[in-house]
Amino acid sequence: MMTKKVPLKIKIATILENEILSNKWELGDLLPSEIKLCERFSVSRITIRAAIQTLEVKGYVKSIKGKGTEIVSLDSTTSLTFNSFKTDKPSNKDVLSVIELRKVFEKGITGIAAEKITDLEIIELEKIYQHMISSARNTEE
Repeated sequence: MMTKKVPLKIKIATILENEILSNKWELGDLLPSEIKLCERFSVSRITIRAAIQTLEVKGYVKSIKGKGTEIVSLDSTTSLTFNSFKTDKPSNKDVLSVIELRKVFEKGITGIAAEKITDLEIIELEKIYQHMISSARNTEE
């Protein structure tokens, strides 16, 4: 029976999550810099960023441009779950959580898309963009 290899980003995210849960840091503390984490785990910045995004999705940390990655939760109970969106009218907190979740996913997806896009797809996107610009004032469009 073959066992599935766990991606490095997941291994690193799990290690950092366990450190957060064991109170290695306090609420509001910053994780070590990406460079220090790269050195610690002997991996690329891309792998570290992916691990941090995993922690963001789980609600443990928040990346703040120019500051670093801040610890925003010290337990697993704040982890975002899809069950929290089963109500008819979501709360403002739920909406903000979805927006934050989209930011995390879209950051990662953008890089992948940029690596895999073909010349024909770029041309098609340019056509769509130009159509969008030209019909900006036309609500029916």
